[in-house]
Amino acid sequence: MRPYSLRMLLTLGDTGVAAVLPALYYAPATPLVMPLIALQPQSQTVSTGNAYRLSVYAASPSPLFYQWKLNGADINAANASMLLITYANKPASGVLGYTVLVSNEYGSVLSNEAVVTVV
Repeated sequence: MRPYSLRMLLTLGDTGVAAVLPALYYAPATPLVMPLIALQPQSQTVSTGNAYRLSVYAASPSPLFYQWKLNGADINAANASMLLITYANKPASGVLGYTVLVSNEYGSVLSNEAVVTVV
């Protein structure tokens, strides 16, 4: 937090006596806001065996943290704004649902689901 200088006017009732007192006020250096996802991960279709990439763009005045999820479950070590899958495996359903939880010290927001169809 950084200090701000203020002056306070103190009036003593109807006496007509007033004094200006210096005061020091501390305010946060950055706004206390949750992350905002500006660009959501996009759905796509890929061929079996090919690589694919998902990304999210989020904004925040404080540091951001990411956790990618596949069908609702955390993906181990997938904690960056971009997720790279080097080999597309075709699941039984043919589709994979990815989301990313973006967090900062004030809260978190879950992205829209990006559906990856493997053909």
